Order: sequence, then structure tokens, then C-alpha cells
Amino acid sequence: MKSLNTIIFYILLLLCVYGCSEGTPEPIEKDGDAPASIIGDVSIENLSGMVRLIYPLPADPSILYVSAQYTAEDGQVKEFRASSYTNTLSLDGFNRSKDYIVELCTVGRNGKNSSLREFTVHPQDPPVMMVRESLKIKEDWGGISVTFNKNSTKANLSIGVCTIDSIGDVLS
Repeated sequence: MKSLNTIIFYILLLLCVYGCSEGTPEPIEKDGDAPASIIGDVSIENLSGMVRLIYPLPADPSILYVSAQYTAEDGQVKEFRASSYTNTLSLDGFNRSKDYIVELCTVGRNGKNSSLREFTVHPQDPPVMMVRESLKIKEDWGGISVTFNKNSTKANLSIGVCTIDSIGDVLS
């Protein structure tokens, strides 16, 4: 009986080892057309360091998500996604208040993109830049005093103070 259990164990172990294989993730639905694109008015809210897009979602059941992307100042393409169950998409990470081109499309369950729609957005300065303008650093008893006046957005910001010691290491 013990040898039969051992044989069954090794057979199951071999099946498990040979049953595992490397696979690449693929869409479940491979066939079909691209999903319907977003038509109608897209509302753009230019906020502090971010942009909120509110769009009418087409009534196409093959839509998996909505994708928006823009190119940051350093040349990096930033992509943001929103589920097909919502009609709002927030894009953040804008370093300056200037014009950016945002491309918006829907992506289907088969992985195909709809036609792109381009928008020009102009976000406001991010909170960190507004705080930087009003930042004051002065000597204080036993160290330094860091104050700022301009955080009108009530953003959660952290100010870290670093210094270099006598051998050149950075201390925080």
C-alpha cells in the first residue's frame, strides 16, 4: 500500500511539473472589430497639476477600458486608464502650466484600439510649484525653520531637509 501511494505521488508530481509552461498573456477575444470611439463633447477640467476628463461612453459592450496618454516634458509617454464602468478619467503629473496634447481612445476586449481623439489641455501649476514660490528657510534655534504660505489646494506635501556632512555624504 505504501509503495502504491509513493507511485501515485510521483505520477502526480510529474504531471504537475510537465503541466506548467510559460505563456504570454493574450486577450480572450482575438477576433472582432475595434470598439466604438468616444463621440460627443468631452468636458475638460484643468486642475492644479492634473486634468480631469469627463466623456460620454459609447454603449458598446466590447469596450474594456478608456485610455488617455500624453508626453511629459522629459519625453516620457504617460498613460492613464479608466474602467468601462466610469465616464471620468484623471491625468496627473503635469509639471508646468502649459499646453499638452492628450490622446483619448477606447480599448476593446480583443486588445484593439478605437480611433484616437486629440485634445489640448492646459493644467494649472502643480501644488509643489506654488509652495516653492512661497517657501522661506531661515535660521532657528538648534536648526532651521521652514515655512510656506501658498498651499491653496490643501495638497498633501512633504518637505524633506537634506544636508551634506564633513565627508560629503548626504544626510536627511
